[in-house]
Amino acid sequence: MRKMIIKKNNKIIYASKSIDKNDFSDVEIFEDENDDFRDVDFSNADLRGINLRYLNLTGSNFNGADLTNAKLSEAILDCTYFNGANLTGADLNSAILDCSTLKEANLSNANLNCANLASTDLTNSKLNNSSLCCTNLTNANLTKTNLKNSSFVNACLVGANLTDADLSNAELYSANINSSLLKSSKLNKAKLSGANLFNSTIEDCNFTDSDLSYANMSNAKIYNCLFTSADLKNSNLHCVILKGSIFLGSNLTCTDLSRADASESVITDSILGFANLTGANLTKAILTSSFLINSNLSHADLKDALLLDVNLGFSQLLQKLIMFQREMF
Repeated sequence: MRKMIIKKNNKIIYASKSIDKNDFSDVEIFEDENDDFRDVDFSNADLRGINLRYLNLTGSNFNGADLTNAKLSEAILDCTYFNGANLTGADLNSAILDCSTLKEANLSNANLNCANLASTDLTNSKLNNSSLCCTNLTNANLTKTNLKNSSFVNACLVGANLTDADLSNAELYSANINSSLLKSSKLNKAKLSGANLFNSTIEDCNFTDSDLSYANMSNAKIYNCLFTSADLKNSNLHCVILKGSIFLGSNLTCTDLSRADASESVITDSILGFANLTGANLTKAILTSSFLINSNLSHADLKDALLLDVNLGFSQLLQKLIMFQREMF
């Protein structure tokens, strides 16, 4: 690690532990009378526990630095580099990191609540067990990022790239994930109640045991996804594309699937009581052993659909079949 001293108003606010107080010949000294440390090279430095709150560090280089438990709340860190940096347990509450690069950074157990990470590159980084409540991640690149057990309550992920991201057991209550890309992402046991996934592209994702109740997934493109024992009650799937997706033992009670394209999808052993399937495309869909009691299937296309052991009690479709039989006999 590099040896350095950071001074502010002639006072030392940080000094490397390896510094010999009698020998400063090999020590870099950074000094500023204000709060401005822009474009400083802190690469590979030992900055464990450092207090850099409120400082302007725009464009600085922290690549490979050790910032374990560092205090960076409300710091200005836009266009800053943290590639390979260790930020485990760091406090970045309300910090500004827009357009920064944090590839392969370790942010496990970090506090990023209310931080601005718009357009940041977090490819292959670790954010597991971190807190990102109300955080702005608009257009962020979270490809292959570890987000397990993290909290994104009320966070903004509009336009974010979550390809191959691991969101297992993550909390995304009321998060805005509008127009985002989730491809081959892990969302098993994820808590997405009230989340907004409008117009998102979701492909080859695993939603096993996830909570999507009251979520807005309207106009989303959902291809080849797995929803085993998922809770989607009262969710909005209006005009959604569900081609090739599988729902096994899922709860879709009161779900809005009007004008949804669920052709060739599998919805077995699931509950669709009071669901709205008006105008839905269910051609070649497999609905074996599902419950559609009191559901509305008006104008739905069920051509070549498999309805073996389906309970249609009091549904609009059953009422039409009864009327048809009475007319015949």
